[in-house]
Amino acid sequence: AILFAVSDTTMTALSSYLAAQGLWPRDGSRGKGPHYLATSFAWSSTLALNSSRYVQGMIVASWLPATEPRTQAFLSSYEAVFDGGSGVLEAFAFDAANLARTLLLDVGARDGHAMRSVFADTFSYRGATGAWSWRAKKQMHAPVLLRIDNGEAKSL
Repeated sequence: AILFAVSDTTMTALSSYLAAQGLWPRDGSRGKGPHYLATSFAWSSTLALNSSRYVQGMIVASWLPATEPRTQAFLSSYEAVFDGGSGVLEAFAFDAANLARTLLLDVGARDGHAMRSVFADTFSYRGATGAWSWRAKKQMHAPVLLRIDNGEAKSL
């Protein structure tokens, strides 16, 4: 597998160049070639529009998966309130504020000791950036994996 940690514009140019060199599958076929992976920064509508035939089958890790209902709700609300698109930083801030609200109001953890006790047990929270969970005092949060299929990102 080859991992690309680049921006969407760089990924667009790179995938076109690699395809021209015969190193990238032009038709999206998996064949015997390498698997292409990319960070969430590489995926955008620009890449889908300009290079969809090159990135067919690529797997992208996303902290802001627009395929998830909670993420869709956050993105729509953010755009309506702030008259513009949001990114992963805004989504993480939103999740942090909602996690604090959940701990304070829903769980009833009113101080640091009470919050540490909640995290010592199994605790889960689902937000715009995905599922967060704490087990045995360890935080786990994984991005959603998306596969590019006909120019669209679809959850695996």
